[in-house]
Amino acid sequence: NAGNSTWTSAGNSSILTLLSTSLQQNNYQYRCIASNAYPSTITSNGAILSTTSSPSFIAIENVIVGNSSIPNPKVLWSGTTNQQPQPIKICADASKATVFTFTNNTGVNTSDIRFWIASDTFGIDTDVSGYFIPGDYQINGNNVTVKFTHPKYLQAQYSPCRNDIIRIVDYTNPVNTLFSIPIQIYRAPILMIHGLWGEPSAFDEMESNLDMNGMFEPKLTRKVDYTSSNSWSFLSNGLIIPDNISAVLQIARSNKFSAGKVDLIAHSMGGILSRQYLQSPGFQIK
Repeated sequence: NAGNSTWTSAGNSSILTLLSTSLQQNNYQYRCIASNAYPSTITSNGAILSTTSSPSFIAIENVIVGNSSIPNPKVLWSGTTNQQPQPIKICADASKATVFTFTNNTGVNTSDIRFWIASDTFGIDTDVSGYFIPGDYQINGNNVTVKFTHPKYLQAQYSPCRNDIIRIVDYTNPVNTLFSIPIQIYRAPILMIHGLWGEPSAFDEMESNLDMNGMFEPKLTRKVDYTSSNSWSFLSNGLIIPDNISAVLQIARSNKFSAGKVDLIAHSMGGILSRQYLQSPGFQIK
């Protein structure tokens, strides 16, 4: 290894090999001094060391915890810091269903990497912006993995979404953005559950209004259909709610939306089925 003002023997070779260089050594200058030359010491011209690194890598996944119907993560986007992602579509459902993994090749200390919301860097209104907290970071070598807690809601003035940016920064020098990820915040998926002796058409007008006024992305609204069993017992219809929750979450992720929870709108028996599920041990796990 060679460093500033250190002696290095290169033998008879005209090539100086530097081992284990770092980004901090970029633009270091090196000269060769022949100290036993005749009649005096000879100093070569300077050579400038240029160091570069591979681009950092980012993977963004939808991860739904505790749902056996959706056990595997879904990649929403992956690429390097030389690329620009399309906006990541995130649902305002207060879940932690969006997971970011950053493979750090920037030269910045990996433990100093942070993810910040551009519109709310200091977490003043996390119900609207979402947030990252220290306990949701994991560091393994030069990999940083962090869960994003989604916003709780999207304000009424936005239809169908609000644009924002997630900044990856060195928090010791936060002015310098290492990478920017555009995001779009949408409202949470909605399930509409009809009642005793009812059918999905009971919610036709509501779904039409939600979709047509631009407040909701149509792919995120779903009418539950249990017409064939609408007079059966609650026990017999026990899977209606969890199965349809899984279905709408699958639809969301297949259309590159990151959602981990849904809103329920229910009438009559649909409300009791919803409550039965919410009070079940299976829901508590989720």
